[in-house]
Amino acid sequence: MADSLTTDERVGHLACWARAFIELAGCDLVCVPSIEVWADQAGVRLHEGAPCQPDSPPTMLSSGERRYWVAGAGAEGFLIAGPVDDQRGDGVPQALVAAARAVEMQRHCADRLSLLAAQSRLFQRMGEAASSADGARAAMEELLSGVLDLLRARFGSVMLIDDEIPETMTIFHAKGLPDDIVTSTRVRLGRGVAGTVAQTGEAVLLRRGEAHPLSAGRPEGAYEAAICVPLRVQQRVIGVLNVRGRHDVGDFAPADLELVQALAGLAGPIIEAARLLEAREADIQSALADLQRTNQLLSQAREQFERVLESAPSPAIVVDGNRVVMWVNLRAEKLIGLARHKVQFRPLEEGIAHSSAGAAMVAALDAFETGQPLPRVTLDAPVHRVFQPHVAPLHGDPEQGGGHVILFADVTEIEELSQLKTDLVSVTSHEFRTPLTVMKGAASTLMAHWAVVDEATRSEFLGEIVKQCDRLDRMTRHILDISRIEAGRALDLQRSDVRPDELIGAVVALQTTASDSHRIELRLADNLPIVCVDRDKVEQVLINLVSNAIKYSPDGGVVTIQAEVRGDMLAVSVSDQGIGISEEDQTRLFQRYQRVGGSRSQSIRGTGLGLYLSKGFVESHGGTLTVESTPGAGSTFTFTLPVGSCPS
Repeated sequence: MADSLTTDERVGHLACWARAFIELAGCDLVCVPSIEVWADQAGVRLHEGAPCQPDSPPTMLSSGERRYWVAGAGAEGFLIAGPVDDQRGDGVPQALVAAARAVEMQRHCADRLSLLAAQSRLFQRMGEAASSADGARAAMEELLSGVLDLLRARFGSVMLIDDEIPETMTIFHAKGLPDDIVTSTRVRLGRGVAGTVAQTGEAVLLRRGEAHPLSAGRPEGAYEAAICVPLRVQQRVIGVLNVRGRHDVGDFAPADLELVQALAGLAGPIIEAARLLEAREADIQSALADLQRTNQLLSQAREQFERVLESAPSPAIVVDGNRVVMWVNLRAEKLIGLARHKVQFRPLEEGIAHSSAGAAMVAALDAFETGQPLPRVTLDAPVHRVFQPHVAPLHGDPEQGGGHVILFADVTEIEELSQLKTDLVSVTSHEFRTPLTVMKGAASTLMAHWAVVDEATRSEFLGEIVKQCDRLDRMTRHILDISRIEAGRALDLQRSDVRPDELIGAVVALQTTASDSHRIELRLADNLPIVCVDRDKVEQVLINLVSNAIKYSPDGGVVTIQAEVRGDMLAVSVSDQGIGISEEDQTRLFQRYQRVGGSRSQSIRGTGLGLYLSKGFVESHGGTLTVESTPGAGSTFTFTLPVGSCPS
């Protein structure tokens, strides 16, 4: 029956038997920490040979007629049974020894349970620490703190084999050691106590003051009690656990070594797991940092791409591989009427295909994907514009097709310029053909009838030829002047002192017979100052302005020429009562090949170069040419010239 009892049960049975036997003997059983204190309180005089050590054998004490048995009870102190009856006290010493043994065994079991509980709490804390952000170091903190508390040791350290420096250990964590020692310590495998333990995997127990071959070189008596055990992971040594010194200046026992070995055996995998977790966390953090940088770069690239599209002068939209509209720039909203908030993130065919602009984009994308040419597109809303579609693929997921960027380049001005150039060629050809026809007719008549034509007729024909040659010369010089202006070169000005009233009068004399339905009226200020100008070019400017005033006043009316001084500039204005010019046309009025005025001006012939040349001539003199006009109420052109005579 006793063999089947647990240790706790055996101790309990022994204690109950001993207590029962002593009580049957008529004795009381007490446990005291000090014999001297008990004797003083009980009035018992201690004689020589009285027990004073916890492990003393049973001894009888007497005080008069009273007798007591005393036995050591280990760490609990002393057990005292008495007073003892002579007739019933023969078995008391044996029962007292049994009771003392039971007390000691209970104390040992309690210590053992307390130690196991402390170990359990230690490993629980290590496990929790190992899962933290600083897992390995936190687990080491718990391990060292727990070991030092259990052994009442003063110093401790965990040394791990360095992955970057082969055959070398460094202190990974320490308690009670100075920081400079922790950071500077490097131990080669096979050197000293720690290096040998790491290399052989055998634990070492050092007693206080005991010289050891592995720690030679220290002064005699300088050795502290120490324990050094290996840290293993699957039979592989990853480092060592060092414990040194005791607060009671005692030695470590073999049981302490066994305890540290047991703790190290369980701690090794936790440390390695924490190190791997830290390395994995570091890798994850590095990957997250790389991902964050990549996302930042992608975000910057997207923002830059959007800024490029937003600042593009042409309407642009971006569609993905499924033709879903991902982006619409501001120009697309203004020029072709695509409302960004209505079409973005919707399929192209669904969102904008119903509009003329959307249909044109769908057609352009279809043509690009089938390899067909992309024709120009004319849109009349919100304003009349001609566009040349361009489609560019976006590289991306092959399964998604990557998407496309669709640009509508505004070629309205190019189309108009092309048409104007065609008109210019036609008009210029006609303008050149007229004087050539006159010259050829006059020359042919003179050649065929020279002998019979009188002198007056000859002079008339020759004068006409010279006149037409001058006309061709002026037209040629106009073309050369245009080339110089477009190339940014200075015009060749033949400056001289010119009286404005005289020049204006000459032009009026030439233009008076140009139309019977127009009347030219002069409003010249008195004493107009002399200007230093190229007379021929200023005369061309004035002729062009008066001629335009007459041409663009098809219903007739008054053409007014006004001249006055404004500061240090001479201002000459030509006003008419004609069809006027819209604000939109005024913005491009002085560009080359531009002819404005709406449907009523289509029948009026011209090259579209007169105002362009006039502006260039005036600006070459340091002046300006401006216009003020109201559709249906006429126009006023004003040019300015610096006043003053030419240098002598």
